[in-house]
Amino acid sequence: MISIEKNASLRAALGLLVAASSGACSADPETRAPEPVGKLGEELTTICPFRQTPVAAPGTFSGANVRALLVRGSRVYIGGSFSFTYNNTTYNNLIAFDLPWDTQAPPTVVTGFRPQPNGSVRALATDGQKLYIGGDFTTINGTSRRRLAAVNVDSGAVDATFTARICCTGNCSETSCAGGTGVRALAITPDGGALVIGGNFAGVKDIPRTNIAAVDKTSGAVSTSRFTTGATGGEVTTLVSRNGGSFSGVFMGGAFTDYQGHGFLVATDSSGSANGGVFATDGNPVISVDVDPGGEGKLFAGLGGSGNKVRAFVASGVNQGLQLWETPIVQGDVQAVHYVDGGVYFGFHDGMFVNGTYPNPGDVYKLASVSSTSSGVAQFMFSNSHPGGPCNASNPSGCWAPKMDPAGGTTGFFGLWAITSFKNSSNSPRLMIGGEFTQVSTISPTKFFTSFSLVP
Repeated sequence: MISIEKNASLRAALGLLVAASSGACSADPETRAPEPVGKLGEELTTICPFRQTPVAAPGTFSGANVRALLVRGSRVYIGGSFSFTYNNTTYNNLIAFDLPWDTQAPPTVVTGFRPQPNGSVRALATDGQKLYIGGDFTTINGTSRRRLAAVNVDSGAVDATFTARICCTGNCSETSCAGGTGVRALAITPDGGALVIGGNFAGVKDIPRTNIAAVDKTSGAVSTSRFTTGATGGEVTTLVSRNGGSFSGVFMGGAFTDYQGHGFLVATDSSGSANGGVFATDGNPVISVDVDPGGEGKLFAGLGGSGNKVRAFVASGVNQGLQLWETPIVQGDVQAVHYVDGGVYFGFHDGMFVNGTYPNPGDVYKLASVSSTSSGVAQFMFSNSHPGGPCNASNPSGCWAPKMDPAGGTTGFFGLWAITSFKNSSNSPRLMIGGEFTQVSTISPTKFFTSFSLVP
């Protein structure tokens, strides 16, 4: 967290952050020009914007939050700590929506998918056949599964053969664990050979493993050749796997201070061996990571602690770890980062301008984006194409800036926890967000989850 006084120059220069799509952001490239990148407070005349008004879900979430989003085809899986009632049926902590090809249409509940974990879901991954679920739960539909499970991607039925369990002691001898022990991140290795697990734990299936491990995707057996080195000093918060382009391996971020000589952020191969590049975070934990999948070789890291910014690095090669740019500091940890079509979207807690005191939110602005190709200090995207006039520091209402909890309240402090995107058959994106907010831009129901389509 930073003080308002320290951020006064940013507040005066910036006015308001804007999230907007760039590059190939339209199904009709003849009618939409690529979006330019503006400097702080500078107006733009051409843009490919998402709508300010979100597409509401077909019902309201209740509970605490949404913590994980995963897109498979036209389906989005949503995990967290919540309940959702549809047609008199309640879905707890994990639900699936199908997204119509029309990006302006609301999602529909997948009624046949109902795993019912009995605790929070914090991480999701899939190999196309199984959906791997990590978090703080101990059962799936009444079947014992300690913090890690696999279910069928369509029916949600528990996979009987996958029996990995996450433990707070190395030999799994505990009868219960203290709060905070669990899975925080999941990823399939680029070679498809294993499931990587990150979090806060000391063992997997009676085998000591500190905060990071790899297991067989079918049986859950702990690997003796992959990710056997512990991540000490803090939990592993985020994992991203990429195969192709300029990099093939796993990026691991968190609050850990040592993994094979690296702290907070490290790149590994499929076996878990660090590549050697140093990604400087100035001692700040890394809460979220994404990579440009188009092969440009950029890694985007969301920093917490006193960092509270997005920092871009060269992902691999001889310049691996070289810092390319960073955003100005915001008022809370950057908890979600997502790349789509040349834009890096990021969500954070507390707010942009006003520094709140938990549980009171600082302000209503918790979502922004920058161009992935920025050089030097990243410049935020602005548009004067929206109602409200030019977008600048003296007229922030002209910016694209959906408001989190615009009516105020105390539940929106932690803001955004997850961001992803879906593209229809015409390659037109739809931005999806999840977190701990009660409403977006006065549209209901948008509690915990909503999405934004492009302006037609």
